[in-house]
Order: sequence, then C-alpha cells, then structure tokens
Amino acid sequence: MSYFVFGDESGGLANPQDRFAVVAAVGTPDPRKLDRVAKYLRTWLLQRGKAHQRIDELHFYNAREETRRKLLARLAEETEVEIYLAILEKPQKIIANSAENYARTLWPILKEILARNPDSVFAFDKRFSKLSERDQVLRMLEGWAGKALRFEQVDSQQNPRIQIADFVAGAALAKYQREEDAYLALVNAQIVQEFWLQWDEIKKW
Repeated sequence: MSYFVFGDESGGLANPQDRFAVVAAVGTPDPRKLDRVAKYLRTWLLQRGKAHQRIDELHFYNAREETRRKLLARLAEETEVEIYLAILEKPQKIIANSAENYARTLWPILKEILARNPDSVFAFDKRFSKLSERDQVLRMLEGWAGKALRFEQVDSQQNPRIQIADFVAGAALAKYQREEDAYLALVNAQIVQEFWLQWDEIKKW
C-alpha cells in the first residue's frame, strides 16, 4: 500500500538570524484526510468575513493565531495521519540556497520515512523555479536512497496538503525559535518521529 507524504520547511538556511530550520512531513495512507482539513479551514475562513479571506494559500507565517490553532486542532482529529519533524540547528551564518543544500536538509527525514514505509510517495514544496535545479535535488536524493523515488516538487499554492505541512513546520519553528510551544502541542499525539540535526553533521546522513 502506498504511503503519501507531504512536506515543507520553515526557517531559511540563508538567513543568519535563524538558529533553526525545520523540515516537516505529514504522512497518511489516505490523502483525502488532509483535503478534509483544508476544506474545513477554508469554509471556516469564508464564514469569518473579509479580514480572514486571504486564502489563496494557507500559510502559517501570515495566518492569525486563531487560524493557526483552528487548522492544527482540526488536523489532530484525523486518524492515520503521522507527523515527522527534523529540527536543524545551524550556525548563524549564510548557508547557500543551493540544490545540494536543499537536498541535504530533506534527506534525513526522507530516509527515516522510507525505513518505515518503503512505498512512500513524496510531494514537497518547490524551492527552485529552474527544472535543472529540481532535477539535481531529485538525483541527489535518489543517489542516497539507492533507488528511484516517487518524489515531486510542487507549488504549494496549488497543493493544500503541502500547505498543511507548512503549518506543522511553522508550529515546530515557533516552539524552538521563539519558545511558543502551544501550536505544536495541538498535534503532539501525531508526531511519530522528531529528531535534531547539526548542520555540520548533516553530511553523515
């Protein structure tokens, strides 16, 4: 049975002010569960009036506190939804926003998910507009995996499932960067794996 994984990150490598970067992945055998969460939140936002209706893309960073809590609480109600988190502690210097570095940030969490679910199908937010850079990301991931991967890099504006992963990543970054743990606590029961990485050690993966 296929296992569907939707991922995003929060906290940029290139920003020297950020101590952490987070990769979050939301996995489920039934992606329609995530569609229900997104549909619920959009309906709720439409009912709230114009101030809440900037909903072309659900995004943790731009969302109001009430919206953040509403989505995460609704996500927590779904069964057979699992959350994986990789917390990357990085030096406070600029790290190049390259295809290689992006692949390195993704690989630890993909490796753990593949160990648990070899038939995983991945969709992550599209970082690069150039096809050559996206191809490089895929080639590197497949090289480390030792096999072809079902791995897409898609525009999060067109994929509410990845937008949900963005909320999870944002909640984790809020906890570790700003010590605001209330958001991540809402989905704590769904976290099946959470691990820390040092940027200088990431090549060991």
